[in-house]
Amino acid sequence: MAKSSEDYELEDRDPKKLNRQLEVNWEDIVGEPASLRSPECAWTLGKLCFRFSRITIYTCLSIFCAPFVACCIGTTYACYQFEHIWCNIPCLRLYRISCGVTKSFVLAFTHGLLIPLMEAFGHLCSKIKVRTMKEQGVENTEEEEKILIV
Repeated sequence: MAKSSEDYELEDRDPKKLNRQLEVNWEDIVGEPASLRSPECAWTLGKLCFRFSRITIYTCLSIFCAPFVACCIGTTYACYQFEHIWCNIPCLRLYRISCGVTKSFVLAFTHGLLIPLMEAFGHLCSKIKVRTMKEQGVENTEEEEKILIV
């Protein structure tokens, strides 16, 4: 069963709300303070001109430019997908295969030599004790207290 024209008008063309920032009305753009007002006919005419020009220009641009822009966007995405599928993923897979051997050597070196060496070094450093004490007979000024003397 075909959809009626009312169904198409009510159809949500932006279900993911990609262009929420473009929902602009006359009241969102133009506002007059209470102390300064244009005549009612100017306000109403301005509002009508705004709506008419916005809808008319958008419709004309959509009719004449949208097919070409859609074609360009489709071509761009097709090129990107082609590059991703036929170039990037195979190269990434080749890189992972090639680096697998290097990864094995690095892991063996790290687990076999580097980690035990660092643990031994850490054990040595854990036995270091530092004591601080004030020298007798020497008065510390505020500036000397801020400096760490080793």
